[in-house]
Amino acid sequence: MVDATKTSELTWQVEPVRDDLQPAIDAYVVLRRAADAVDRHVESELGEWGVTTAQYGVLLHLMKGEPLSLTDLSGLIFRSNSTLTSLIDRMERDGLVAREAHINDRRVTTVELTPKGGELLGKIRSHHRPFLADMMSCLSPEELTGIGELLNKIEHKINEGNCP
Repeated sequence: MVDATKTSELTWQVEPVRDDLQPAIDAYVVLRRAADAVDRHVESELGEWGVTTAQYGVLLHLMKGEPLSLTDLSGLIFRSNSTLTSLIDRMERDGLVAREAHINDRRVTTVELTPKGGELLGKIRSHHRPFLADMMSCLSPEELTGIGELLNKIEHKINEGNCP
């Protein structure tokens, strides 16, 4: 019989390799598990308001009141243009956003928040911000700062090719 306490942490491992590469691989797996758990938790909470994380991101980026192009929005919420198009289709159908041709370039489509979208965003934000703070409350302010700095280092390494 296998001792589950010794293997439960490494159940993801497909081969019994423990070398100098393993700490990085273990950290990656923990990061993915945590990110997936956070995604599920946040999606569930936002689902109570009838929006997805991506839709909430669109609403947040439009709350300043200035229209944004689909290309700009796709970069801000980390979605491809094709994914964003169907996302905006649903949001427009639900009356949360409106599309318009760009004022100076009719080839560019911009998106802006509707009054209904602004009202929904206000309701969600008043609950969502405390929800996120509670989700992260197991970490001290110093740990929150530290984890942010560490994750930024990883992102910089991936995007720039080196660690800051």
